[in-house]
Amino acid sequence: MGVLAALEPAGSCNALLDYFIDQALEQVGPYGLGQWGGFVPLAAETTAAARDEAGAASGDGSGGAEPTSTNVQVEDVDEGDMVKASGDLLFVLANQRLITFSTAGGGIGELGSIHLGSDFGGGEMLVHGDRLAIVSMGFDVRPLAEAVADIAPPIGSGFTQVTLIDVSNPGDPSMIRTLTFDGAVVTTRMVEGHLRVVVEAQPVGLPWSYPEGSGLRAEREATERNREIIRNSTIENWLPYYVTDAGDGGLLLDCEDVLLPPEPSGVGTLSILDFDLERGLESWEAASVVAAGSTVYANVERTFIATQQWMDPVAVESREAFRGHVTRIHRFDTPVDGEMTYVASGDVDGFLLNQFAMDEYEGHLRVASTTAPDWWGGGEGAESQVTVLATDGNRLVRVGQVGGLGKTETIRAVRFMGPVGYVVTFRQTDPLYVIDLSDPANPVTAGELKIPGFSAYLHPVADGRLLGVGQDADPETGATKGLQISLFDVSDPTAPARLDTFMPYPVGEGRETYIGSPIEWDHKAFTRTEDAAFVPYEGWSWAERSGEEMAMFGVIAVSWEGDTLDGSRVLPIVEGKPTGDEWNFTPQRSVVKGDVLYAVGYGGISVIDLDSGEIVEQVRY
Repeated sequence: MGVLAALEPAGSCNALLDYFIDQALEQVGPYGLGQWGGFVPLAAETTAAARDEAGAASGDGSGGAEPTSTNVQVEDVDEGDMVKASGDLLFVLANQRLITFSTAGGGIGELGSIHLGSDFGGGEMLVHGDRLAIVSMGFDVRPLAEAVADIAPPIGSGFTQVTLIDVSNPGDPSMIRTLTFDGAVVTTRMVEGHLRVVVEAQPVGLPWSYPEGSGLRAEREATERNREIIRNSTIENWLPYYVTDAGDGGLLLDCEDVLLPPEPSGVGTLSILDFDLERGLESWEAASVVAAGSTVYANVERTFIATQQWMDPVAVESREAFRGHVTRIHRFDTPVDGEMTYVASGDVDGFLLNQFAMDEYEGHLRVASTTAPDWWGGGEGAESQVTVLATDGNRLVRVGQVGGLGKTETIRAVRFMGPVGYVVTFRQTDPLYVIDLSDPANPVTAGELKIPGFSAYLHPVADGRLLGVGQDADPETGATKGLQISLFDVSDPTAPARLDTFMPYPVGEGRETYIGSPIEWDHKAFTRTEDAAFVPYEGWSWAERSGEEMAMFGVIAVSWEGDTLDGSRVLPIVEGKPTGDEWNFTPQRSVVKGDVLYAVGYGGISVIDLDSGEIVEQVRY
């Protein structure tokens, strides 16, 4: 694998426009640039690695300063979520409102709320002192339409809105300012009062022409008309636009802040925006790459963004399209007391699963990747590797790699903890690989454990103990059999072992059952306290003969001692024939205050006494 060239600054708006036009002319067709501006997204983030101390050394995995707040990847780097806990306050985003609750005394009481507008399509929030930032998505006409009336924007395009809320009086939250701009949110972070929003934006306002009739001639003529539209475009068509609630507007990015890749990576922009919430939303720093991507790893001092090279949309129908594919990774220094600076770029073979596939430790970036994307499901030619990268000037250079992991399989979970990495691959069985990374130049597979099923999320819970949340599976066919929580002994890297498992609803005779957990695709659903973990679950079951249905959802309280999952138990919220209304309480997050658990769903909160397991109160939004 050769080292790809680093990014280069555009230098001027004219040079940047020329670049966009040149790239788009190569990618345009009879229907324009397509849904993704000529880029086919092949990596998905649902959506991270070990906790870092000060962004360098891995911690204990507790995640965040408060054990009942969002489960995060890196200590001291908060991540946006639908729920935030702060002291006796609980903030929830639901039904186009920010709702504040009091949890004082182990109960639940609504204090106040603020409506976020009819265009609010859901989002996530972060808290800094008495200021709360909500980052949401909308799918209406983009803000550019209001500013450039003579250019017709595409209908149904997406935009991002950042809303700053004053919560100093939780009974009467008030809006401070709103900023709206083109593009879709990739992820959000908060570091020492700095809100960081990674946003992906595509071209706007290009009135594509479509074939008039059928046949190759009609398509060729439409393509030529679209090429002329591109030739006549302006920089406003290619860079995202912003508007404020005060009516101000302009380009979100300065042309000088946009970096160009050496090979085609689409014609959209992937940008990091930094807001100092003490100053509000009036100004921001930005760094941008002409590329598309959805995987971000960030610690206190640095942000790494993984991007994909452009691929022909037709070619992805063939497995051969993945051969030789690389993921480009860009390093930005993002200190809270200085300017964001682009540093270096490099590449790894294949595709990344999610943010946990990257982790920085003692100056080295470790990256787990698979030669075929997760949605392809493995097969001949698929295998995984862990690559170690170091910064050398403006390049991320490969200094070590261990490959051959999970041949014919794809990665299902990754966790890096200091000098050790854990990689789970799956197709029919679940190899858990232990990777010794103590010598970055010579990483090796220290141990391997093959068991049925797989873990989709891994979390350290004690010295030498790892908790896995995933699915049991048939060892012959790979068919999943239900939610399974596993306790692993990884104290000896050469001999990892599974000590115990817990299944809330094992598959029974004469019934079809599916049980899963949002943790399998969203690590923020996991909650860890000092001596327990909490796993929300949901599913259904029906009798094969009678057809009788049963809904099951609630929270699993998992504790451990020595070699066993000691005291693990199911805290059901619903267990019976569904009526429809109870689905409001399907838990997505768990917040623990003393011996009380707050199971937060999209439509309501269940308050559960952990000693008795009883639901003591429920509130609907």
